[in-house]
Formats: sequence, structure tokens, C-alpha cells
Amino acid sequence: MHIRALTSEIKSKAWVLVTLLGVVAFAVLAYWPTWQSLHNVWAMLDQSYSHGYLIALVVVYWLFKAVLQYQASPKPSYVAVLGIIALGGLWLFGEATQTLLLAQLALPCLLWFSIFAILGPRFAVSVVPLLLIFIFAIPLWDILTPILRGITTYVVQFGVSILGIPAYFDGFKIEVPAGVIEIASSCAGLNYFLMANAFAAIYSYQNQLDAKRTILCALVATAIALVGNWVRVYILVLVGYYSNMTHSLMHSHANFGWILFGVCMVPMLYVFGRIYATSTQAQSAADEPSPPKTQVDLPSKAFITSVLLVCFCLALAPATLHWNSAKGDVASYEVSTINGAKLSQYSAVAWRPAFKGYDAHYSWLGPVAGLQAQLQVLLYAQQAQGKELIYYDNLLAPAHNLKKLGDFNANGNMPLAMAVVNSGGQQRLLIWSYNLGGKYTTSPISAKLLQFLSLFHQQPYAALVVLVFDCQTNCTQEQAVIHASPSEIDVIFSQLNIKALAPSNKWK
Repeated sequence: MHIRALTSEIKSKAWVLVTLLGVVAFAVLAYWPTWQSLHNVWAMLDQSYSHGYLIALVVVYWLFKAVLQYQASPKPSYVAVLGIIALGGLWLFGEATQTLLLAQLALPCLLWFSIFAILGPRFAVSVVPLLLIFIFAIPLWDILTPILRGITTYVVQFGVSILGIPAYFDGFKIEVPAGVIEIASSCAGLNYFLMANAFAAIYSYQNQLDAKRTILCALVATAIALVGNWVRVYILVLVGYYSNMTHSLMHSHANFGWILFGVCMVPMLYVFGRIYATSTQAQSAADEPSPPKTQVDLPSKAFITSVLLVCFCLALAPATLHWNSAKGDVASYEVSTINGAKLSQYSAVAWRPAFKGYDAHYSWLGPVAGLQAQLQVLLYAQQAQGKELIYYDNLLAPAHNLKKLGDFNANGNMPLAMAVVNSGGQQRLLIWSYNLGGKYTTSPISAKLLQFLSLFHQQPYAALVVLVFDCQTNCTQEQAVIHASPSEIDVIFSQLNIKALAPSNKWK
């Protein structure tokens, strides 16, 4: 009877399921580059997000099951379309500025608002937990890795001291007589933490637990996952010590970790069962009569209109990105300075900023404010993920060699900054700024905003512009001279010309 009833439900709502599947497929194709970035993370086995596909399949399964169990007719909501447009803008900003996490976070929210617009607010609210479950597959949890890694190190250090094992802890490294054991980032336990909490969320949703019991399940899952990881790392340290670092587990212990995690699932399931047994929903769900069959209705005009409107709005952001994406390369740019004959091109440089991924480096040499100076431009003709101007690993110099002196106010109120760098015993005074689409800024946030705006002007380039002065001693004399001649500094930056000669557009 149950299979027959389920078959009847599927037939009665086949058009809703097919439509929903079509919208999901359309969203995957439209936002394919971002989905592919998630695939790249999920496909890395034995890493923190290798459970991503499993969560995605579970969410899709429960979504379609929720459609089958939902008894009301679809009530399209055109207000939700505004959410699709807003989140499309967020995705566009993330993709255009290589802020990948924003683009990835926008994807499940876009799907949720699409469901909201097609099936109505009541159904959308009922599947909010599925949206939250999917968050465990988004790589935003790496911020927890240093914290979990530090706690794991502290716990292992405490355990080692109890046994009296001679070990010296240097950060995350453990020096034992036979060698060195490092508690790497992968040993922080983030993967077990995410898997356990995702399972707790799925269990709570499946059994319709209230908020209090859902939080309790999450706390239990977190505790068991963390303790299990501590035990795992502690055992590995003991094995390394007692086997003089010769045991096979010291070279390959991924399977050992998952076996131990599976063992930890047994008490976790037991506690979840006890939590569920205390819920009044457990008994009421068993006594609840089967829901009445829904009437087979053909799609209404409002439903069809909402589907078409959703697809149109989903396509807006990818189309905007495609339409305005100019493919820049070094050959399509002219970089020059028109400061008379004072500055001349000079290729040999004794020092350059510790930036990576730029497409070309330009330099000029000449007198500025009576001092010998070198103007350097690091050009990013086309920014991409891992090849961008604003990046955590892009530094003027390592922090211990760099002293920031604050803003430098030129006559034209151009946003410039000043710093002193020590390289090989040589002090150098720097005046620098970011140039994006002809606009200067020293703020990384402002640089991202300018990068986004430059998308609509088909000026994809970005550049770091640095004026370098070699100092005689500690750069105080050079600072005084430069502060006395702000107009000359202003001329250098304002007359720098980065011109797009022939930016090519995908649609032309």
C-alpha cells in the first residue's frame, strides 16, 4: 500500500518535480564556474569537504521528498524574485572580484529563493533546514582550522605529559627521540567536525526535532567528533614514539581516521536516539494518520509565469558577467609615463614588491624631488582566481621587513601610502597605491569595489604602482624631502598612463 500510495503521489506531482528539476539544472548550467569550484573542493578525497557530494545528494533527495509530502498547491511569490536579483548581484560581485566564497554562498540561497518564487512562502520556509544543511558543504569553515589545530595540540601535549614521554612541542611540531611529528592542518579535525554536524542536522530534519533538540544533537556531534580526533592524533603520536617512527600509520593514516570516526558514530547514534525518544513528536508522528491525497492539478498560468520569471532572473547575473568580461592580455595594453624626459624606462631593478601572479612588470628611473627614484608598475592584465591583485599572500614585503608610515597626501589628494622596507640591509622608502581602471586607492576593500565597477567599463586591468627611493640611512631625510615636494609625487602618479589598446569582448 505504501509503494502504491507513493507512486500515486509522484504521478500527481510529476509536473512540479520535473519543473523543479529543470530549474535546478538551469541554475547549475548558468552558474557553472562556481559549481565547478565546489566540485574541485568536493573531489579532494580525505580533505575537509570531501563529504560535499554526499550532502548535495541528501539535500536534493529531501527536497523532492518534501515536494511529494507537501499538500498545498503551489502559490508563486513574485516578491521572492527580488531576492534572486539581489543574490545574483552578490554572485556577480564575488565572481568579478575573485571573492569566491561570496559566489559559493550565493548558490544555495539562489536555489532557495527560486523555490520560494515558484512554490510559495510556506513550502520555502519548510525547507529552510535543507539550506542550512548545504552550508556544511561550502568551504567557509576553514577559519576554524587554526582554532581546532591549537586545541588538538594542547590536548595531545597534555596526554603526552601524563605518560611522561620525552617530547618537545614547538608550535604544531612534536619532537620525540626518533624524529619529528607535525600536527598538520588536516589533523585539526575539521572534516570530522563538519561530517558529524551535517549528520546531526540531517537526523534532526528527518525526525522533525525542535530547535532545542537540534542544537543538543549538534553539541553532541561536535563533542564526539572533536574527542574522536584528539584520540586519533594522540594514538598516532604514541605509535610514532613507541615504533621509532617506523610504523606504517606514520605515513598513511587517512583510513585509520575514518575507521575511528565510524566507531565514534555508534555512541553518537545512541545519544541521538535518546534525544529523539524524549521528543513528543516521536509518539505523535507514529499516531498521525496518513495525509489525504492531493488533487492532480494542471500547471496554472501564475505557476508557468513564475517559472519563466525565475529562469530569466537567474540568467541576469551570468549574462551580465559574460557580456562585460573583456579578455585582457599584456599585448593589449600600453603602460607609459608622460613626465617629460625625467623618467626613462629601466629594466634592471634591485628590489620589487613580493606580489605574485602579475602579467608584466614595468619600471622607469629618474630624479623625483631631487632624489633618484624608480617607478615600478606590476600589471594584472586580467585577474582570475589565484591570480589577483588583492590577495592575502601579496605583500609589499614580509611583515618583519616592512614599516608602514601611513597615508601620503599629495597636492591632488590622491590616495597614496608610504612605507619603509628593509631588503638585504638596504632601507628603501616606498610611496604606493593600487590602480584599478584608472582609479587609485590604498584600501583592499575599495580596490575590490573598483575592480567590480571596472567590469562595466571593460577595463579589467589592475596594477600596483610603487615609487621607490633608496635611502642613505633610515629614510628620515628622504621623507622630509618628499613631504616638501608633494606636487612632484602627484605628477608621477597622475601622469602614469595604463591604456587598453584593444580589449576583446566575448560577445564581439
